[in-house]
Amino acid sequence: MTSERTPARGRQEPALQRSDSETIAFGAFRLDVAASQLFRGRQTIQLRPKTWSVLVYLLDRPGRLVSKDELLEAVWADVAVTPDTLNKSIGELRIALGDHSRTPRFLETVHRRGFRFTAPVRREFLDARPADHGSPGWQPLPAEQRAVTNECFVGREHELRLLVERFNAAQAGVRQVVFVTGPAGVGKTALVEAFLASRAVGETAAPVWIGRTGCVDQHGAREPYMPVLEALQRLVRPPNVERMVALMRRAAPLWLAQMPWLLADAEAAALQQSLQGVRPERMPRELAVLLEALTSELTLVLVLEDLHWSDPSTVDLLALLAQRRDAARLLIIATYRPADVAVREHPLGPVVRNLQGQGRCTPVALQDLGDADVAAYLARRFPAHAFPAALAHRIHAHTGGQPLFVVALVDQLVSRGVILETAPGWALSTPYEHLDFGVPDDVRRLIEGQFHSLSPRERAVLEAASVAGDEIAAPLLAAALDCDAAIVEAHCETLAQAQRFLQVAGTIEWPGGTRARRYAFSHELRRQIVYEETPEERRARLHIGIGRALEAAHGAGAPDIASQLAAHFAAGHDDGKTLAYLTIAGERARERFASREALAYLQRALDLVPGIADAAERDRSETDVRLALGRALGDVDGFAAESVRQNYERISALCPATEHAAAAFEALYARWYLHAMRTEREPALALAAQLAAVATQLGTPGHGVLADAVLVRTAFYDGRWADAVRHMDSLTARLRDHPGTAMPIAYGVDPVIAATGHCAGALWFLGDTAGAEVMGRLAIQKARDSGNPLFLAAALEVAQ
Repeated sequence: MTSERTPARGRQEPALQRSDSETIAFGAFRLDVAASQLFRGRQTIQLRPKTWSVLVYLLDRPGRLVSKDELLEAVWADVAVTPDTLNKSIGELRIALGDHSRTPRFLETVHRRGFRFTAPVRREFLDARPADHGSPGWQPLPAEQRAVTNECFVGREHELRLLVERFNAAQAGVRQVVFVTGPAGVGKTALVEAFLASRAVGETAAPVWIGRTGCVDQHGAREPYMPVLEALQRLVRPPNVERMVALMRRAAPLWLAQMPWLLADAEAAALQQSLQGVRPERMPRELAVLLEALTSELTLVLVLEDLHWSDPSTVDLLALLAQRRDAARLLIIATYRPADVAVREHPLGPVVRNLQGQGRCTPVALQDLGDADVAAYLARRFPAHAFPAALAHRIHAHTGGQPLFVVALVDQLVSRGVILETAPGWALSTPYEHLDFGVPDDVRRLIEGQFHSLSPRERAVLEAASVAGDEIAAPLLAAALDCDAAIVEAHCETLAQAQRFLQVAGTIEWPGGTRARRYAFSHELRRQIVYEETPEERRARLHIGIGRALEAAHGAGAPDIASQLAAHFAAGHDDGKTLAYLTIAGERARERFASREALAYLQRALDLVPGIADAAERDRSETDVRLALGRALGDVDGFAAESVRQNYERISALCPATEHAAAAFEALYARWYLHAMRTEREPALALAAQLAAVATQLGTPGHGVLADAVLVRTAFYDGRWADAVRHMDSLTARLRDHPGTAMPIAYGVDPVIAATGHCAGALWFLGDTAGAEVMGRLAIQKARDSGNPLFLAAALEVAQ
C-alpha cells in the first residue's frame, strides 16, 4: 500500500552551499561530492542514487535528529513512496558502512522518530584557495589524507592482524584479553579504532556488541569501577534495555543497583534493601557471570582505554575476567602507558605480569615508527608527491619516529606552506637543502608552539576545555568563561573543522533531556599540555566555574558525579565543597562495595577538616566524615577492629559539642556492636543503656526499635534470659504500633531478625520449647522475606 505525501509547508532549512571540490570524511570513509562517489581508502563503494542522497543529507546535519518525514520530503519530493523505501536505503547504508543498528558507529535509529548521524564529520576542499579558519595560512588537506593523518595508521599491520586473530578466537567462545601498551602518542587509540573499523568486526555475520570507554586523569582516589560502569551503561540503551535489565536482575543485581533509573522506585528500593550485608567480593563475580550469560549469544568487545588512570577495583575485576575458564565470546582490549604504571606503582603492573605468566592475556607493545613507516605515511597522506627520498629519513631523525610528533611536524609544515599541493601532486615550496623544521626538538614544544599561535579567545576556550576533561560542551565552557555559549560553540567548531586540538565527539545529554554537541581533544597529550600551559590562578578559576556549571546542570543529581565535582573544587581550592563532595563520593563508593576507594575519599575529606575556621562547623564536619568513615572501616577491617573503636569514640567525644543526637546514637550503636563482638561485658552493658536513653531523647520509632533490639541481644549475651524475653515483648509492641518502621543505619545482621533469633534461644533456656520453636520460625521467615542470604544464615544458626 502506497502513502501519498504532500510537500512540507512552512520555512525550509536552507541547503548548504558547496564547492565542486568538496569532500566529506568520517571514520575511514570519504565522500567525493563532485564525483558522487563513496570511498573506503582506495576502494569505491557503490550506492543507489537515492541511498546516496540520504547519506549526504544526514552528513550535512551531523548529530541532529532527522525525522523520517523530513528525509522523505528531502530525497523523494513529489514522489509517492512507502516508509519501507526509506528503511531500505538506511539498511543499504548500514551494509555499505559496516554498521549495525544495535551498536551503531555512524547511523543511530531513534525509534519512531528518525535517524541521527553520530560519527565526527570533516569537510575539506581540494582547491588551493585558503580558507579562513582563524589561523592565517591554514590550508586544509584532502579528506582521505586527513583521515590517514588522524589515524596515524602505518607500520601497525602485524598488530592489527593480531587483534583480528584474538577477535576470531573470542567469536569461537574463547575469552581474550589484550593489553595494548606504549607511551603517549605512539598510536594505541589509532590501532583500536582501526580494528573496530575493520571488516573483521564490521562485516561479521554474528551479532557483535561494542562497549568502549576510558579512564581520565584525576587527583586522589579514582571512582570505583568507573570505566566498566560507563561501558555497561552504554550497552543498556535502546533497543537493548529490556534484555539487559532482565539479565542483570538474574545475574548481576549489584550492578543493576548502580543504575536505579532503569527500575521503578519501589523495585529499586527493594533491591537496595536486599543487598544489605553483601560483601565487596560479590561485585566482580556478578559482572563475570553477567558477561558470560550475555556472550552466550553474541560477541562482546569491551575496550578500556588509559588504564594507567584506573581504580584498583577495576583492575581486580579485569584480573578476574581474564582468569575465569568458562566459555565466553568476550574480547577485552585494554590500553595503558607502562611508564605511568611503573612510576605510580599502579596495581595494574603486577596484575599484567601475573596474567602474562599464566598465559591469560596477549601483550601488544607498540614501538615508534621506522624510516620505511614514515615514508609510507607520507605516501598515504600525500599521493603522487614529489618529495626528495631523504625527506622521510630526515623527519624520522628529527622526531625519533614518535607517531604523534611525526603528525604534528608534518601538520606544521603544511600550515607554514612548506608542503603545498600543486597541479601534478604534492611538493616542497622550499628547496630541500634549505628546509628548516624550526626550533622545537620534541612533540611537547611543538604542541606548545601551536597552542600559543592561536588567537587569545581560542586559547581561552581550549584552556577551559582542558579543565572540563571528558565533558567538553559549549554551555559548560561558556559558564566557566562567563561568556555567550554561541561564541564558544563557534570557536569549538572552528578548531574542530581545522582539526587543531579539538574534534567533534558526539553529543552530551544533561539531566532533563538537554543535549549539546560534545568535543574532545584530538590526543590526550594535547589536553595535558594545554592544561599545564594555563596559569595556575586561571586554572583554579576555571575549575571552580566548571564545577559550578556541572552542579547547576545536574541539579539534584549532583551527588551522582560527586568524585568529579570534588576533583574540580579541590583544584579550585574550595575546601568546603571539596570536603562535602569527597564525603558523598566515599559513601557512593561504599554503595558500590569498593571500600578501599571509599576510605581514600574519606581520609582526604578528613584531612581538610582542620582547615575549617569555625569550631562548631569543624566539629560537625568531622562528625559527618567520621560517620561515613566508620562504615567503610567496618567493611575493610571488621566491626571489632581497633581502628573502628577509635573512630567511633572520637565521634562520641564530638557529639556533645555538635548536639548531633542521631550521630551520637550511631556512634553508640557501633561501639556497642564492637564490644559485643569482642565479648566485653561491662562496656556492652553500659553502651546498651546509653543507647536506650538517646533513643528516648530522639523519640523516633526507628531508633526505639534498634535500642530494644540491642537490649534483647545484650541480655541474651549476659545470660539474663527473662530480661531478653521482656525486651522482646517491648520490641514486638513497638513494631505492632509502628508497622514498616525504618531503622537508622545498623551493622551486620538485621537487628530485629537477630533479636528474634536470640529471643528464641532465651525461651529455650527458660524451658519454653514451644515458644522457642515459634520464635525461631519467625526469625527464619523474617530472614527469608528480606531476601538476604547472610540474614538467613544467621537466623538458621541461632534459631535451629
